[in-house]
Amino acid sequence: MFAKEILAKDIKTIKWHWQQDEYSFLNVPRSCYGILAVTKGRVDYILNDKVISLKQGHYIYLPKNSLYKARFHINEGEVETILVNFDLEEGHTLAIPPFYNAADKTLQFETALRRILALEDEENVDYLKQAYFFYCLHVMHSNYISNSVTDTELISKTKQLLKSSEKSIEQIAEELKISASGLRKKFKDATGFSPADWRCQRRIETAKHLLLTSDLSIDAIAEQTGFYDTPYFYKKFQSIVGTTPKKYRKTDITF
Repeated sequence: MFAKEILAKDIKTIKWHWQQDEYSFLNVPRSCYGILAVTKGRVDYILNDKVISLKQGHYIYLPKNSLYKARFHINEGEVETILVNFDLEEGHTLAIPPFYNAADKTLQFETALRRILALEDEENVDYLKQAYFFYCLHVMHSNYISNSVTDTELISKTKQLLKSSEKSIEQIAEELKISASGLRKKFKDATGFSPADWRCQRRIETAKHLLLTSDLSIDAIAEQTGFYDTPYFYKKFQSIVGTTPKKYRKTDITF
């Protein structure tokens, strides 16, 4: 099992009821590894220039030496987190980059953290703390692997939603349980296009087909393909195809 390959030490669990709205590790690298679960409210992490939004039931893994800033939305209500800090025995590594789970409410994960927390002041229970901690590592690793494996499915679902709906990338990201910035990066890495550019390309392809196979007016084609402003449709069409919709319709050549 993944967890048994890791020898952890100095396991310390803390529950925080946040009164401040921000905490920064941008100037001083994190001195140990950490896993934080949001048990109440909402928290944003700014990590590697990305904003990761977490809410109740989500958790984040923070590697040793990572730089980040956290924002706690105390203006919206109570914010509570459970954090387990730990280090690794010499010669052991945890080969996972900064990672967060927003796919579901991992109740078992949170329960394990609460049980570690309950054992903090107990004596001679290190074996129990280790057992619950290893379980947390196993869940985290499983979620990380699952998330990596399903990237192809994520891109496929994003394409489907981009083609079949008018939803913004923020709305699509929320539906797919991922941050908008994370979805944009994964999508561009997979396709070479931003989601907005990919959607525009698909709409132009549909417009080209309609121009050659239908008697619809250019205004109607613009509206039907999602370009509700005809001048903007002309601009994007010429930029991508290299000619105007009107000229394209007069030729049998597919650019």
